[in-house]
Amino acid sequence: MSKYQKVFIVIFIVFNFFLSSWYVLHKDIFFFTDVARDFLIYEEIDEKKIIFIGPRSSTSGIFHGPLWPYLNYPAYLLGQGNPLVVGWYWIFLTVVSVVSSFYIAKKLFDENTAYLFALILSLFLVFHTKSFFNPYGALFFMPAFFYCFVRYIETLKGKYLVFLILTGGILVQFQMAIGIPMLFLALLYTTYLIIRKRKFFHFLFYSLILIPLSTFILFDIRHQFLMFNSFLKYIGPGNRDPYYKTYLDLVLERIGFIWGAGLQIFRQDVERFHTLLLFVVMSVLIYFQVKDNKYKASYLSFIYFYAGFFILSIINKSGGLLLHYFLPLAPLTLLIFSSFITSRFKKMFAVLFVIVYLINIHSFRFYVEEANVFIGKHEDSWKFLKSMTDRIYEDGEEEFGYFVYSPDSYGYQTKYAMHYAEKTHPQNEKRNQKDRITYLVLAPDPKDNPFINSPWWIENKFHITKKPIKEIKFENGFKIQKYKFSDEEINIAPEKDIDPGIHFR
Repeated sequence: MSKYQKVFIVIFIVFNFFLSSWYVLHKDIFFFTDVARDFLIYEEIDEKKIIFIGPRSSTSGIFHGPLWPYLNYPAYLLGQGNPLVVGWYWIFLTVVSVVSSFYIAKKLFDENTAYLFALILSLFLVFHTKSFFNPYGALFFMPAFFYCFVRYIETLKGKYLVFLILTGGILVQFQMAIGIPMLFLALLYTTYLIIRKRKFFHFLFYSLILIPLSTFILFDIRHQFLMFNSFLKYIGPGNRDPYYKTYLDLVLERIGFIWGAGLQIFRQDVERFHTLLLFVVMSVLIYFQVKDNKYKASYLSFIYFYAGFFILSIINKSGGLLLHYFLPLAPLTLLIFSSFITSRFKKMFAVLFVIVYLINIHSFRFYVEEANVFIGKHEDSWKFLKSMTDRIYEDGEEEFGYFVYSPDSYGYQTKYAMHYAEKTHPQNEKRNQKDRITYLVLAPDPKDNPFINSPWWIENKFHITKKPIKEIKFENGFKIQKYKFSDEEINIAPEKDIDPGIHFR
């Protein structure tokens, strides 16, 4: 690769960083449930300083570690709770991830691979930086985890095993669905190597896993082993999702993931034939690389982790795999894809790389179209949520109570928007309490479920039966209702379970 080609690639990488900033440049981020929940956790760190768990997982009674909240907390603190400051911090994390991945790729393969990997990884992240949450922490650390594993099996040096165990524990902290299988696979093979090579002293390094897992242990001790018991139920016998009638159904689905969505090389939804074709091409190129004895350890390690993860994922009793379960695998597939520039077919691969890159660049047109519809208008737009909650404070009431309604009962997005508005306005407000003047902030009801609706919630949970004196409606379905209550009406308390909150930390 010539000097001019490298400069050209660096320019494109910088341009990708600019594209990654598209939402925050327009003073917005995708403030969906998981992101809003994280901001409520940052508030809890403000209050408690020390927490032992982070976001809840999709499995009841199991939580991710607190590392992701603590990683983002400095930006939250610097911005005094402003999500846009955290959004800019995500751009910084993107830059750090791409730069560190460049050096890892250079050490595992060569400089040409590093440039291509940094280029396609920076483009991949363009479509994600509007809404980082805990799985992205695992994504950032996945290249380092892979590097430590490959270096250890190549050199058997203890320092690589130390960092492998620590980075594996970090993956578990960020996202258990990917971290536990990857750590298990790593320890399974390193145990085999330690025994085979008679490096028994290296078993002592395994105790280091207690460092990243200590928060889970302390939490479980405090809460009667809630997570441990939940995990036993999760892996134990029980009814599966009725859609997956047999293990064969799960296996067939996993095969589809392996050659389809699991590659994550195409951003745009393409025909399954194209993803299958790319999978076949990659398999053939890996075969020739191994045959030519080029970076053999890296390719075999990739196959081991990639296939191993999807095989172990069958333990998932709910059946299906959500995107964020295997999202952190993306850097590995992009790394291996980029490394084919070192193969005997490098000229043909260069053409393939350009084609794949252009297909993904084409997706940015849809990204911009989506942004134009989203920014400041969508119900999960931070820009919209802030402007909506500001309307309450601009109404001029010096003192008021308020309630938040959401069909999912959590209402994280609106709750945090109201909490942030409390910091930026001088009025005296009362959360989840009635006052002489009381506002209801009502999220849109789901169109596909007539049994979940705000009128029922207002009457049966908030115990409000009168009509509002004022109502503000927004195009996306949100509503603000303003009520004026007598002393007697104020004394009719709402239900205690109206705010499930975030607990156990």
